[in-house]
Amino acid sequence: MAMLPLSCTTIVEVLERAKDDENGGFFSLSIDSPKDITSLINLYKCSQVAFPHELETMQGVELFAKSQLQKALLVGNPTVLSANNLEIEWKEYTAAISKWRIDRGRVPPLDEYLATACVSIGAPVVSWTSAFFLGCGDPPISDAALRHIGKDSRLTLLAGRVARLTNDVVTADREAKNGELASAVSCYRREGCTEEQALQAVQEMIGAACRELEWELFRSAGVAPARYARAVANYARAASLLYKRADGFPAGNDTAYEEMVRDFLYGPLNV
Repeated sequence: MAMLPLSCTTIVEVLERAKDDENGGFFSLSIDSPKDITSLINLYKCSQVAFPHELETMQGVELFAKSQLQKALLVGNPTVLSANNLEIEWKEYTAAISKWRIDRGRVPPLDEYLATACVSIGAPVVSWTSAFFLGCGDPPISDAALRHIGKDSRLTLLAGRVARLTNDVVTADREAKNGELASAVSCYRREGCTEEQALQAVQEMIGAACRELEWELFRSAGVAPARYARAVANYARAASLLYKRADGFPAGNDTAYEEMVRDFLYGPLNV
């Protein structure tokens, strides 16, 4: 997989550089003085790209995000749109990932593993930085709405659980070979069942989480703006597509898979 060309190569480097940047970096963003989103864009660019066309996509995202930034900051809920809050989300995400990277030789109980599932799969980071880039703020998000769709809501938790479990079903074997033993499949097998039984159980957990996710989406209606509630729920849909038949990002050389995803993202709807 290719890396996008950047002077900063890790999220930590981006955050540290932006923190010291007095000319308008990550920490210059505020309700009173929106200036630049270069470092926020770079946070995305630090991730490994899935498909060859992602660079072109990112350039489009950057232009659109810049056009939406001022409206989002001036109108939206500062709790959601605070750049400092987004930094916290990134740190929580990397801490959750590091937990399993460092403690590779241990397979935790399933409950312990699922407790960090939402954060370790990046659900709060992706869903709410996406809201930021999409010009979140028109209409504004109230505190009451955040209780239904915010980063600590049941909706976000379930979206993250669906994504985490869907990921684990197709990545467990590869990650186990790399020494990363913690996955929903391996955690379930602690009880002594076969791999087939564990996979079946995880699939049932995914189905249960999807059904509850739909209910939480329904509960948010009339309280939270539908476009933002759907954006959070769609994180689970995107993960389900990405890991539908293969190990998502490493499948970037699968041209048929690439075309399917590109059609899903950009193709016109047949109505």
